[in-house]
Amino acid sequence: MFQQKNSTNKMMNISKYFVIKIIFAVILSLSANVIYNYFLIQELNHKDYTLYVNSEFSDHTNLDLYFDSGNGFNETEKIRKRIIKGNNRTFFEIKNNGILLGIRLDYDQTAILDSVQFNEIILSNIDKSIITINSENLINSIYVTSENLNLYQSKFVFTNKDKADTYIIFKPIFDLKTTDKTQIFLYILPFLLLFFNDLFKILKNKIIQKNVGDIFACLLILSIPLKESLTTFILLLWTLFAIYHLYRNKMLVFKSETFVFLILLITPIALGRPSNYNQLNILLSLVLFIIINMSNFAFNKEFLYKFFILILSILSVSILTSWFCFLFIFEEFKHLTIFEYFKNIKLENYFMRNGLPYTHATYFSVLILFAIIFCNYLFENGLIKKMKFIFIHIISIFTILVLGSRIAIILYLILIGTILFKQKWLKYYLIISFSLLTVILIFFIETIDPIRHELWSLSYNAFIEKPFFGYGLGSFNEVINNFSNVNNPYYSQVSVLNHSHNQYILYFLEIGSIGTLAISIFLAYVFIKKYKSFTKDYFISIFIFGCLFLIESPLETSKSIILFSFILIIANIKDSKNSSKSIKQTLNAKN
Repeated sequence: MFQQKNSTNKMMNISKYFVIKIIFAVILSLSANVIYNYFLIQELNHKDYTLYVNSEFSDHTNLDLYFDSGNGFNETEKIRKRIIKGNNRTFFEIKNNGILLGIRLDYDQTAILDSVQFNEIILSNIDKSIITINSENLINSIYVTSENLNLYQSKFVFTNKDKADTYIIFKPIFDLKTTDKTQIFLYILPFLLLFFNDLFKILKNKIIQKNVGDIFACLLILSIPLKESLTTFILLLWTLFAIYHLYRNKMLVFKSETFVFLILLITPIALGRPSNYNQLNILLSLVLFIIINMSNFAFNKEFLYKFFILILSILSVSILTSWFCFLFIFEEFKHLTIFEYFKNIKLENYFMRNGLPYTHATYFSVLILFAIIFCNYLFENGLIKKMKFIFIHIISIFTILVLGSRIAIILYLILIGTILFKQKWLKYYLIISFSLLTVILIFFIETIDPIRHELWSLSYNAFIEKPFFGYGLGSFNEVINNFSNVNNPYYSQVSVLNHSHNQYILYFLEIGSIGTLAISIFLAYVFIKKYKSFTKDYFISIFIFGCLFLIESPLETSKSIILFSFILIIANIKDSKNSSKSIKQTLNAKN
């Protein structure tokens, strides 16, 4: 009891100065960005540049370089060079009238090319090389190409030889120049400097207490912005300790989420006929969580909720800082108004988040929603002050708006309503909300999201050809591309998508109606038998997952499986003993 109280008080001490530290971190980050912007302007505000292009062409053609110095790509800022068949070393001498913002390469429409390969592209001024693009980073340096170009490693293959306009637009010079390490320095390091000592003390305190469950849970939360490999490594370590824990205690515990993980693991494998190791590797995350969950680790629910909120709040504010710099501090490079940003939010927020951790806008927005669920729980139980509650909601909704996840905005509004309902009526509120959202997506998806509509239509047309057993687990990418090429030759965007952006449709396509129905029946049975034991926040978390399945396929990546499975585990922890009235009063006194 003393250990639980001590760790919770540690979190309260952090949250006491949380807002002040956030403000100082933002000021540090803004100051670093102002300095970086000044030096970048000095470097890119030259009149003379040279673009060196080492390439191999399958035929003779003209190669046009368009450069943008603030007026967009236009005919007055264009240089043409004659290209011969085979290897070419081409130099474009750029006479610029301002800050160089972007470059674009066009091919002569009269030429009929089979392929073109870029070995190296170097942009330099009189003093030094500014940007180097080679075969290793070429694909990450391109913004968009014409539809008749497909990139294979460093070679562009022409898929349509009807003399259509053919071009390659590279990412803005600012984004090519600003590396991931620079982004981390500008937006993450200031927060690490101010919160590192606090986070270190929390983990040290948990190690002293020998609270293994909370230690690994904290490490997993800290891995949210990190690479998937590190998140998986932490989970593997946790699993090894769980096996040791099971061996020592010789006792297995089966919880409702254990059955959920088993159903989502066994049914697709048994009925889905997985055809590749990668799909099994992804599902391995569920095996690990089954082992961990059966080990019955002791968790401090309120502590983990506060720690999760702390990390998500820091990441959210770093994104808001990036957005502010994107529009205002780097205005000379972006030339973007707030209205223009939100008008083209899917595209612009991609550049805004370029290099920042956990770049999937929808998944990160959903993680913010879980932080809101946890925040609501703490507020309803008197474990967080009203001003902190409001502050967390404000930064959360602003981050969701900046990221542009429409489903997350709708779900946030629904979450506000959950505060008003007790558990008895909550299930009806959530069921009605889910039903309405499903109906809206089914009947209006063509207007809401034309790409998803096309993708869902292709998936449905492929499904009706094999409606009972599907095409096999992990087969979506191959099936949908082959199907789209045969039946929809005009549609090219589906080729870059490897899942249906709807977990339900994906299951119907891969494991058929029989497999999907089996999963539904098993899950429904578990929920009906166990729902009375569900906590309020667990019930809301299941609702969020159900809605996420409508517009994404989170069971197709290891990281999303790991994080969302972890959230299910901690959301269904029964209230800790330190939530009793006496402890609650102590914490309120601390506030």
